[in-house]
Amino acid sequence: MPDRVKTQHYVPRSYLRYFTRDHKRLFVFDKHDRRKFETSVDSIAAENYFYDLSSESEQTLEHAFANMVDGNYPGWADDILNTINSGKRINYKQKENLAFFIALQALRTRWLRNVNIEVLNQIKEAFSHLSRKHEQEQGIQLKPDASLSALLSTDKEGTAKLDQIASIKDPDTVRNIVGILLNHIWIVGINKTDRPFYTSDNPVAKWAHKSHPGRSYSGLRSEGIEIAFPLTSTHVLSLFERTYHAELRELDGRAISLPNADLIKHLNFMQVLNSDRWVYSASKDFSLIEEMSY
Repeated sequence: MPDRVKTQHYVPRSYLRYFTRDHKRLFVFDKHDRRKFETSVDSIAAENYFYDLSSESEQTLEHAFANMVDGNYPGWADDILNTINSGKRINYKQKENLAFFIALQALRTRWLRNVNIEVLNQIKEAFSHLSRKHEQEQGIQLKPDASLSALLSTDKEGTAKLDQIASIKDPDTVRNIVGILLNHIWIVGINKTDRPFYTSDNPVAKWAHKSHPGRSYSGLRSEGIEIAFPLTSTHVLSLFERTYHAELRELDGRAISLPNADLIKHLNFMQVLNSDRWVYSASKDFSLIEEMSY
């Protein structure tokens, strides 16, 4: 029986190596402590037994990521980079491969698990408020059913982990996200400035170009959404919802130069805002983040 994998990555090393200088080390900015340091890709975007449900679990998800997803990523990414560097248009199969990777990446982060934990906290608070009100008015305590009891569990991390793993393993969930991504306009931006692209512990970053006080436009399929996924320190894949951004349709599958420093700043700003805690770069210059309040 193989040794158990203790350190499990929620952003794969095969992806992070594209943001290093030597395929091993990069610079990290910690948003919580506002400090920066250099470290190995082996030691970041990972937690002990992140996907394991118990100490006896077979680690099928960790092995599936390692063998079928993370290991294939360099081939998929290099295929797209070679295509756009030769001046050709990205084809549908290349889009499918990368959309599959991006869909799983969006589902597997610590950021998403923390969102699930926050939702569980809100459910518990809402039930407690309703229960107190019902007892005051009716003199009877509310009793949650089995499904609600699971959501009210004190083990929020465990409950959120179960929900996250179920989403990752659900082929319909993954297929739905892939379909949404494939329907967008795909453009690879090439960074022509001396400031590299950031990536982060939640690299599938979103930016809502529409806003409304009573409605969110931040979903993957929302009208006006922009999704940015850095490929390297000098290349970024930007996906644009095709009705709001109709003027970009002729560029679908193409690469464009980004010589404007403000565009690079916007794309790095997206990574900072969407990250859970850690921002990564091939450069130790994190002046953009250090000037921000968040």
